[in-house]
Amino acid sequence: MVVLLAFGWVFVWLMSTLPKAAVSTLLQFVLEFIKAALPVPVADLASPKGQLTFPFVHAITFLVCLGWALGRGSTISAEINRGTGDLLFTLPVRRASVLLAPAVVAALGAAAIAASLWGGIALGLLTVDLAPGVSPLYYLPGAVNLFALMLCLIGLTNLVSALSCDRWRTIIVTGAIFVLASGIDLVRLIWRDGWWLNYCTFMSAYRPQELTLKHPPWGWMAVACNGSLAALGLVMLLAAAVIVARRDIPQPR
Repeated sequence: MVVLLAFGWVFVWLMSTLPKAAVSTLLQFVLEFIKAALPVPVADLASPKGQLTFPFVHAITFLVCLGWALGRGSTISAEINRGTGDLLFTLPVRRASVLLAPAVVAALGAAAIAASLWGGIALGLLTVDLAPGVSPLYYLPGAVNLFALMLCLIGLTNLVSALSCDRWRTIIVTGAIFVLASGIDLVRLIWRDGWWLNYCTFMSAYRPQELTLKHPPWGWMAVACNGSLAALGLVMLLAAAVIVARRDIPQPR
């Protein structure tokens, strides 16, 4: 939370130090090569409003969010790996609760992390004269979309963890799935005939810049993107709970 709060604030400050014309020229020069992959027009991204959407797709944000999802979603394989799974699953509680209780904590943490990035941007807008008249509420759709993505990643990590006996294997497999999903989404954006790839990756529902700049803030697109990510995460979490309730717990290696 501290990292993303500081990142959002510093990003606003850095954008305020650059001349607006220089930012527009730089984006026009660099993004000319990847124009096909842009979710919104270059002019919108170069505007003060558009510049502040980049923290939602920045590598720092992805690293923090993925790290939280991997760390909090791999509890089952971690318990088995360290040898405490046998004791934990003999306690007089439902097996599913052993997975669902940490998942609730992970979801609350995801909400706090998404809110911290939005809070950093809001703090920057209140303390830096970058975009007069732009309300911090303008970036709430991006924060909600980030939270929905984290819910999906938490569900995915729990599902892989429920099938595994080693925490590092869970982290590697889930990380590889995330990289593959991101790669498919990039191909979807660049390949004009690749519209069908929308249905092959959950990352196609993560569109914070589009939801902020292109579509109505709380229109059908926001409901579709956030709802599909949250529903997918919930389905994978429930599947993980069923697997944990029925599987045999092996001896630690």
